[in-house]
Amino acid sequence: MKLKINSKRKIALIILIFLFIAGCFTQLYSTNTYYKMDKVEFYNLDEEEISARYYKGSTNMGVFIANDLSANAKDTWFMVEEFAKLGYSVYVFDYPSQGHSDGHIEFGYKQNEYLAEQYYSAIVAFSQMAKLNEENIHIVAVGESARTALQTATKRFFNPKDLTLISTKTNILGKIDLDVINFVKEENVTFMKELNASNPGENIHLITSNLNDQSSVKENEALKTRLEQGKTGSPEENEVTLTVTQNVLPTNEITSSKIIKETVSYIAQRDGYEYTPSKFLTLKTMLPAVLCIIAFFIIFLSYKIVEKDYYKEKGTIPFNKEFVISKLLAVIPSLIMVFLLPVALYFLLSPIMSIPYYTLVKLSLLSCYGMIIFYLYYRTNFACDIGSQIFYKDPKKNVKGGLIVAIGIIAILYLLSVAGCNVVFNITSIKVFWLILSTILCYFIFYIEEREKEVMIATQMQRFIISCFNFLIIPIVAIVMLIMGQFSIAISFMGLVFLLVFVLAVGKLLKAVDSPTRLNAFIQALILNALILAQTVLFF
Repeated sequence: MKLKINSKRKIALIILIFLFIAGCFTQLYSTNTYYKMDKVEFYNLDEEEISARYYKGSTNMGVFIANDLSANAKDTWFMVEEFAKLGYSVYVFDYPSQGHSDGHIEFGYKQNEYLAEQYYSAIVAFSQMAKLNEENIHIVAVGESARTALQTATKRFFNPKDLTLISTKTNILGKIDLDVINFVKEENVTFMKELNASNPGENIHLITSNLNDQSSVKENEALKTRLEQGKTGSPEENEVTLTVTQNVLPTNEITSSKIIKETVSYIAQRDGYEYTPSKFLTLKTMLPAVLCIIAFFIIFLSYKIVEKDYYKEKGTIPFNKEFVISKLLAVIPSLIMVFLLPVALYFLLSPIMSIPYYTLVKLSLLSCYGMIIFYLYYRTNFACDIGSQIFYKDPKKNVKGGLIVAIGIIAILYLLSVAGCNVVFNITSIKVFWLILSTILCYFIFYIEEREKEVMIATQMQRFIISCFNFLIIPIVAIVMLIMGQFSIAISFMGLVFLLVFVLAVGKLLKAVDSPTRLNAFIQALILNALILAQTVLFF
């Protein structure tokens, strides 16, 4: 007897759920050193409580790891595992407003010593806790933290054994700088001018990937040259090496198995240890991405099991040229608003509270078109006068079903976080405010997204085109960034597309269980913004 299609889907769904849960817990128990680390806190110079984790090793050597801004300490867990295996004591921490740390980052941090103060406070806390001498501590720093490590080292407050700097975010070559918070030329920064063969004086290992334009190969070569200026052969001078890893995307480079192997190999060799990478290191670093894909298919398959054509015979407005042209025209004022909204929020709110500026830019990409279209539909007869039909009160539907789906999605996201994806929102009072505000602003696009499909006479392909119109601004901005040579920023914006695909799949599942449209829009906006805010920095 042949199984029905629906029965096959249910069996496939059960298998996927089993694989997902098994994969999450396999990852947890095969890379669990991070969770075994002691949770510790220390107070920075601003008397803010900073969250850190500490692993006590079996040797008299230690490794201090500083992750990049907008990246929690948890991203280091694969690297921590490799160092712990060699017996190193390891310390990782979250900068203010990252992870579980309180506080905020000052505007203009590239032009002052604010990050260096945070970095130095954490190093002192580690050396005191591990009872290690300075010369027995290796520094591993990423991105902005790598730049900060150089800054701190030039002050001679701390003299570690060596510095491993991954994707150091300097701008010696004077590339177009879109960092409006920190617009600064490196030749005008004091510590950058002071770099030479004898300052900072430690051995330095530079690592970057061939795909990272913000820490490009040429930029690292220029930094290496700067660090070797005035070289005389004195034993007190820097010994600078540069490694370029091939085909590693610039996002979360510290989680790349290639960069982990290069980092640990260099430090182990310096101490005379023999290092053999974990047998399944590459697989473990790839597993979080695989689990994300499985999570998406769990949602998609769940939708297919309860699928019904909830748009059939509901539409009364045709999908025609007038509608298409109207939707495209609305992109123009939206693009203007995309640039104005972050600026407006900055001037209105930065005097009284910390703001996640970079997140606001992404938020504007997601919310501006929705607010413009919502206003046009509500106040005019724009786009075939759809507004005359979409603003009706939801009938009483399956609210309970919608809430059950939402709880299930939150459980999936939590398991993904356990398995290495940094997607759990770390709650602080200010971040909760921003979550509420961003959810409200993004609510409109998800509401319009669903209502349009309900009132349009459209094929499945035409409904897909409607969704593309609603989020067209994101790829437009990403393409503009690519044209301007900002590859890393373009990749970051395109990452929003993957989040959107996930959230839109959640929306389809919510609709399939007959959950009210208004509730669906709220749940989608909330999940999306929680994912975006999971790795963000508050500035003040």
